[in-house]
Amino acid sequence: MNKKYNAPTPKAKKGFKSILFWGLIIAITVFFIVFIVFRFVNARSVNSYDSLTELKGEQILSKEAQTETYLVFVYSKKAEEEKEDDDFDKLVYKYITFAKKNAANNTSVYNIYGFDIDDPTNKKVIISNSGEKKEVISNVSEFDELLIYDNDIPMLLIISGNIVSDYKDSNNAISDYLQSIIDANK
Repeated sequence: MNKKYNAPTPKAKKGFKSILFWGLIIAITVFFIVFIVFRFVNARSVNSYDSLTELKGEQILSKEAQTETYLVFVYSKKAEEEKEDDDFDKLVYKYITFAKKNAANNTSVYNIYGFDIDDPTNKKVIISNSGEKKEVISNVSEFDELLIYDNDIPMLLIISGNIVSDYKDSNNAISDYLQSIIDANK
C-alpha cells in the first residue's frame, strides 16, 4: 500500500545559450539564402525591355539628382513585342545588364530607364512627321517642351542635370554609344 509516488519529471528546460545558438544558426542560414537569391537575380542577363524601370511623363527629366547623368531609352513596347530580337536589341539588353552591375560603382556607366511611347502619359511628346511642329529634343528642361518624331523611335536620350544634353536617333548611333560605354568600362 505504500507505493512510492514519483512525481512526473518536468521536461528539460532549454537553456538560454541553447536558444541563442539555434536562433543564431537559423538567422545566418536565412541571411545566406536571401544573399544567394539576390546575387542570382542580379547576375542574370537581361533578355527583354521589361527589366527597364519605366518613366512616365515628367519623370523623364527628374529621375535622378540634378548632378547625375542618365539614359532614357524611348521605344514602343507594342512594336518591340511584335518583332523578334535582333542584334540591336541584344546590345541594348547587354547594356542594361552591364549598367545594373556597374552603375553604382562607376560614374561613367549611366543608369538606363525606359520611356514607352504607348503609355498615354508619354504620348504627349510624340509628333508625326507630317505635323507642323518641329522636333525639339536638345537642351529641353521641361517635359511639355520635348517633341519627338514618331519615325525617330527608338531613340536614346542622354540627360544630364535634368536637361536633355544629347540624343541618338538611329539604331547604329545608339548601338555605337552604348558599346563605347561598355568597352571603356570593362
